[in-house]
Amino acid sequence: MTLTKTNKKESRVKKAIAVIMCLIMAVSCCGISVAAATTKSVSESGNVFVDDWEKTKSWDSGSVKIKYGYNTWWTDEDYCKSYNANVKHTAFVSVGGKKDTASGTKENWSSKAELPHKSGTVTWGTTY
Repeated sequence: MTLTKTNKKESRVKKAIAVIMCLIMAVSCCGISVAAATTKSVSESGNVFVDDWEKTKSWDSGSVKIKYGYNTWWTDEDYCKSYNANVKHTAFVSVGGKKDTASGTKENWSSKAELPHKSGTVTWGTTY
């Protein structure tokens, strides 16, 4: 039995579908899941900071926290560190259309995300 051009094309399509189905089953069997990230943040706008300050904000009964503030030690900067008792996390600070991030591991504070202070809205937060 010889395959015609139509039969060859159908055979290729069937093989491609089989490969795609195998990939879908492999991914679903491996438990790969894509969960949406959660973001917690605080914002302030219109403030002109003169002196250093730091605040702490907590969520989820204290298992998620950020330390954020303003300092003048080297330059006038806004900064944020984050903590998460359960998962890896990222601290961020956003000022004047720019954003800096710093990673942290479960049960540890992140490095410090920092940006030069500018007028406008400042947002400090964490994503996990």
